[in-house]
Amino acid sequence: MSSDAGSGRNPLQRFWPGLMTGPELHLHRFDVIQQAGLFVQMPEGAYRSASFLDGRSFSASSPAGWVPFKTVQGAVLSAAPPATPLHFIFHMGHTGSTLFSRLLDESGVVQPLREPLALRELATLNDKRGEASSLMSAEDIDACAEVMLRLWARCRPGRRCAILKATSSAARVGEMLISMRPKAQAAYLSMAREPYLAVNLGGPANIIDVRGHAEERMNRLHRFLGPIQDPLHALSSGELVALGWLAESLTRRSLKATAGTRLMEIDFDEFLSDIPAGLLEALAHFDLPGGKEEAARLANSSALGRYAKAPEHTYSSQLRADVIRQSMRQHRAEIARGMAWLDKLANTHDKVAALFSTP
Repeated sequence: MSSDAGSGRNPLQRFWPGLMTGPELHLHRFDVIQQAGLFVQMPEGAYRSASFLDGRSFSASSPAGWVPFKTVQGAVLSAAPPATPLHFIFHMGHTGSTLFSRLLDESGVVQPLREPLALRELATLNDKRGEASSLMSAEDIDACAEVMLRLWARCRPGRRCAILKATSSAARVGEMLISMRPKAQAAYLSMAREPYLAVNLGGPANIIDVRGHAEERMNRLHRFLGPIQDPLHALSSGELVALGWLAESLTRRSLKATAGTRLMEIDFDEFLSDIPAGLLEALAHFDLPGGKEEAARLANSSALGRYAKAPEHTYSSQLRADVIRQSMRQHRAEIARGMAWLDKLANTHDKVAALFSTP
């Protein structure tokens, strides 16, 4: 594909003039090597139907093309910034964030963005902030983030705000995003450690996801706690899940210290116990219209009867509870190993012990 959006060979040409008037073009990738962004055309309804904006929601026939990032930066920063605010949903992984996002979609006034890949790439860049091995200076990373934040804030007509649901590990860049957008609100979905262990050990795909994030999460633990005695390769599956819970819990606590009341903390199991009450609080938190009646309407939407990550499949809170109970029995030994690993760290690190002493 052509690297110039203005070229007649680039399929983005007809969409490019309206880049900042709406979210028709989605920034799918940012390649620091090429210093270019890959944009994909998103027709009406595409954002709402997408569970993940990481490639799984695009087809080979989707109009797409690479654009030099200097061209992107010029187009974005020379235009008026979007008038609609951008908010965030963070989570520790497999804690109901996709369902929560889809329930907010049912309000009809939210522009959703679920797990954009470019945010994960931004988080990776930010990990090297200030290091000699980084291809981008701290100032360049901030400029890149500003461009992405403006692109993510674009909304279709009739939408009051955009709400971006991050990939779990991308919450580590949440403090930067919240600091750059002082009016942004955020939610963080989590679970207590034992049911979290059961959920992640109970699904073959879940444990693959856990292993995929393990190296970065261990690096994050080093930044929070200093060196960890146990090497990553020596950890059992239950201990790997526990590592993920700990890295994300410490990230949530750090984000809360930065965001204060702008961060709504949600225990997913508590949310499921009274969904209308949880949605009522969320509507107020994100300044969305409606009171108790609207919260009740959203709680009765079809989104609750479908598997949020793959809506073609039915799902229910009862089925989830059954899966957790079965995993508690089947993976009892690994759950115990994970819990013991966390207890061991709590005995030597006050930051870990504080997680268990806070309601």
